[in-house]
Amino acid sequence: MLPILSTGVDLPNDVHQALEEERLVFFCGAGISVYTKLPNFRQLTIDVFRRCNVPLAESAERRADFCETFARLPDKPWEVAFWQDKFDRALGLLEVQTSPGAMRRYLSERLLECPPETEKDCGLHQDLLELSALKGVGHRLVTTNFDNRFHLASKAAKASGRHRASFEPSQTWEAPRIATPRAESWRSLTFLHGRILGQATEPGGLNDLVITSADFGRAYLQDGWAARFVVELFREFTVLFIGYSINDPVMTYLVDAIAMDHASGRPFRQPYALVGIEAGANRKATASEWRSKRVEPILYDSANDHDDLRKTIAKWAELHRGGFDSRFGQALEILSKPYEPKSGEDQNVTALVWALTAPDGSVAKAIANSDLQSAPESRTNISWLRALLAWSDNRSNTPVHSTRSADPLRPPHNPFGSFCVDGYWIGDPLSPPARRNDSGSHIRLTHLFERAARGFEEHPISWHLARWIAAHLYDRELALIVAERNGKISDTLRDEIVRQIEHARDQLPEDLVRFWRIVVFAHDQRGNRLHETQPVMHRHLTAEGGLDAESRARFLDRFEPIPSIREPARQAEEARDADAEGQEAGVNPVALPVIQLADYSDNYQLAEAIEWMQQSEQQSALADLAADLGECLAKTLRIADWIGDIGPLLGHRPSLASLFNADREEFGRRKWVDLVYLCRDAMAVLVAQNPTAGERLLSRWVEYARQPWGILFGRLVLHACTSDGCSPELGLRFLLGNREVLLWETQVEPELNPLLESLGRRLPRDQLEELVEVIRKGPSRQGSGD
Repeated sequence: MLPILSTGVDLPNDVHQALEEERLVFFCGAGISVYTKLPNFRQLTIDVFRRCNVPLAESAERRADFCETFARLPDKPWEVAFWQDKFDRALGLLEVQTSPGAMRRYLSERLLECPPETEKDCGLHQDLLELSALKGVGHRLVTTNFDNRFHLASKAAKASGRHRASFEPSQTWEAPRIATPRAESWRSLTFLHGRILGQATEPGGLNDLVITSADFGRAYLQDGWAARFVVELFREFTVLFIGYSINDPVMTYLVDAIAMDHASGRPFRQPYALVGIEAGANRKATASEWRSKRVEPILYDSANDHDDLRKTIAKWAELHRGGFDSRFGQALEILSKPYEPKSGEDQNVTALVWALTAPDGSVAKAIANSDLQSAPESRTNISWLRALLAWSDNRSNTPVHSTRSADPLRPPHNPFGSFCVDGYWIGDPLSPPARRNDSGSHIRLTHLFERAARGFEEHPISWHLARWIAAHLYDRELALIVAERNGKISDTLRDEIVRQIEHARDQLPEDLVRFWRIVVFAHDQRGNRLHETQPVMHRHLTAEGGLDAESRARFLDRFEPIPSIREPARQAEEARDADAEGQEAGVNPVALPVIQLADYSDNYQLAEAIEWMQQSEQQSALADLAADLGECLAKTLRIADWIGDIGPLLGHRPSLASLFNADREEFGRRKWVDLVYLCRDAMAVLVAQNPTAGERLLSRWVEYARQPWGILFGRLVLHACTSDGCSPELGLRFLLGNREVLLWETQVEPELNPLLESLGRRLPRDQLEELVEVIRKGPSRQGSGD
């Protein structure tokens, strides 16, 4: 709901957006004319009976008597119809009892004899005309009223200069000369049940009025022109009922006409109704009654002759008339203050959504431009982004009424979680709307933090929102918001972040510059994957026992390192310590970059591929992948070192030999332990099957071990030299030739000790004595090994 009107009536955002997209139809009943001195349908029926001199007992006492005697056949059937609120039937029975045309003539005279006291008395009609006005010419407004109030309102609007609230006679349709309403062609104020212009109305014209039950039967059933109009109206447009009660005969015919067409399976847009509630009335029961008719009620207090409703329409028309200025002012007012989460629905959030989603993107553009051209301390508050994202998430996953569901109040089952976009059901939350227009109302803000929604990003609203977000790279609150979404951003937001880093590099703290560069790098890494959504194809072996080229590429692609941003819980002690030291809390305590494998999200598929690779008949394929797997690991370690996620791998526990035993969980929190596991086993197989190739690869891994990030390769080399397939001479040669990284480095102890034990058992005496002497002397002061 939007609080922008501040009049006690909360209009849903969908209604506001439908108006902006010119697909909202105001469907007006007798209730909008009551305050202009005209009667409602019940009082009009009573007045016409009186003029026709036909007795009608309308008192409460007569109703009680009627209820007692209803079981007996009444001698006045029009009274039965009247007390059943079937005023159309009562008037039809009256027409039979009187001379031809009398009932219609008296009805016309009654509606014309009470002109509004002043032109301002038609203010509600003027506001509705202005709200329903289309760009260019024409209106999207339907009324079942016969009165002349819209004509009087149009005349008054012209006199006061409100030309959008006026219309020409050529811009109207009236019963029964009504065509099918199409979005591309219908631009007419439509008098669905006819109209009475004045005393000059031809008697024959009165016969076209839809007044009696017989008239309704012809319009909605026999001839069906009204039913066809209504059905297409509900398909093409969002309808807002104003001035109707739940028991209004018009509502009954409308709902029945739509229900008859539901079997076709074609979707209908959700209609709404402004519904007044008296003090003490059961709001829940009233809402349920309207929803049973497939109409979503917008409840408001009906006190003071529905004063809240009139104020709401007037304020709405004023905002609509203000256009860009109204939205821009609304957005600036909200964004100037920090966001404070509230329990339940925050009306300021949906008001901000309404303001930012001007269909042409002008408001989002103005907000972005204002921030980009202002000093950081003068910019809007980015904390509202968190609220906007929550709103967008809820909107995307909240089921609404589906016309295809057997139960009108229950959405159809959908394993993906159904939601409504542009008025239609969408199952897959990443798919575009079935019918997408160019408006911004259905641009989901969350798509700026996802990679899969390129089609949505083409809209100017999304682009300008990305510019607005990028203007706040200096704000640590934005870093936290991105961390909460695992650092995922869209192509559009990525480009704006890069542009802003280059433009405002000197204004950003070093830790934030590094953080945003990691976010951008992670985005690019995800985009460079070969087969992001393809299944693993690892069972296609060549004649030599290795993987074919395509399967090899796909298998290795699963082990691409992808930086990700995680948000650990911020400890109260850390925050207090930072305050005590007078330091500003950095990004790292709340947004830690980590490395994970590209396919780690699909644990089953990755585990299944690794298990297959471990089987004895695939040993040749595993050995063939040793060099490539080592390159994947080297790339992973370089990135991990850059983003600061390598520390836990430099510890002493666990050993690589027990990597997948009880200690695996402690070691495997980096999410890429599987790659280390495969490198370990692939090298062991390669050394056993092809010692020459194994020695060459071990030499390369030793060079990696000399890098600041590469000590894990030293551990892998030591583990390979300990394996049964490796000769003790090869192990001794590597150990003595690379003492600084394989013998004296304390972080390789988990693998060094098993190798020394193995060499002690397997080496000839002279070689063993040489090794012991080197160890006895210890490392040289230069750390070179001699």
